[in-house]
Amino acid sequence: MTLIALNSAQCWARTRSRWYRLGRPLSEIEAELAESFGVKHPAGRSIRLELAGFQTIKNLRLLAPLMTAYIRRIRKIDTLDRACRRASEREN
Repeated sequence: MTLIALNSAQCWARTRSRWYRLGRPLSEIEAELAESFGVKHPAGRSIRLELAGFQTIKNLRLLAPLMTAYIRRIRKIDTLDRACRRASEREN
């Protein structure tokens, strides 16, 4: 999946294949979860949800370089995958 555009203020993202509607920030969900456990003001990060493969970015200026590096990595993986498939097809 390649991220083409992102507008967090308007809660949407665009990849090569589809549009996405962005949901509420994870911090809001964490706060609701803490409250549901009776924790009014969690000390530090006593309740923390982490999604594997996802990273919280507090400084949005970091988003562009991080996405550039991610796209570069995905393209490299895709290139290797295509080369392996071509080699496999030649063997068969």
